[in-house]
Amino acid sequence: MNLFNRTKALQLPFIGVLIVLSLILSLWSPRTFNADPTTPQSMDHHQFVEFIAAQADSANIQIIQNRQQLLSLYRQFNHHRPISAFSLLWLQSLAKDYKIPNSQFKHDSTWQTLIERVDIIPESLVVAQAIEESGWGTSRFAQTANNYFGQQCYSDGCGVSPQGYENASFQLRKFPDAFTSVQSYMNNLNSLGAYADFREQRYDLRTGGKPLTGLALIDTITSYSKRGSDYIDTIRTIISQYDLTRLDTIGLFQNQYFTYL
Repeated sequence: MNLFNRTKALQLPFIGVLIVLSLILSLWSPRTFNADPTTPQSMDHHQFVEFIAAQADSANIQIIQNRQQLLSLYRQFNHHRPISAFSLLWLQSLAKDYKIPNSQFKHDSTWQTLIERVDIIPESLVVAQAIEESGWGTSRFAQTANNYFGQQCYSDGCGVSPQGYENASFQLRKFPDAFTSVQSYMNNLNSLGAYADFREQRYDLRTGGKPLTGLALIDTITSYSKRGSDYIDTIRTIISQYDLTRLDTIGLFQNQYFTYL
């Protein structure tokens, strides 16, 4: 049974309603951060949490907007209504962003794969990994490359060379700002094969009507670090120690109105 038939949650309001609400949230948010984003290394721990959470808020809003439009088009497909050429181009562009190439959207499996990928990342997980990977924003890569998640790249000049790695085949990717770093990190979790278990677990939480929290998903990203289970234990401890689960249970993304998006 496909997602559309599994839940009444796909009976969604119009995309315009979501965009308006998203804009309101972006203008009025309990996590709006006013500090200079170019100097995260000067922030205290509370400020850093709020700084990264604000970036995650904005990135998740964009994901929700895309998801809403995707599900609206899926309803058309499911009811055998034609998809316009413009909408098909938008779908193919979105699929490319989520690393699903050559998608024609003629089969339900293509829709299901994309629906599973286009979804939010719990902010507690985003913040906890940024804390661990960037040393609270004090790492050389965070300060010089806006890289808060240890993201690597493999072409000359794409980033910053790691110290202590002679003849390294990779660099730490350079980003123009923290928001772009958060976006890229989220896209990795939402598209790379290494995180298929993460997406499957999140899908099960969605269709089961359960909240998406970092603690509910943390065990599915063991491949993020060579440290494996030790890394997971560290991220779990950070989430608990700094009460980051509170970031998953407030705001737009856990509101009952959006629970089953």
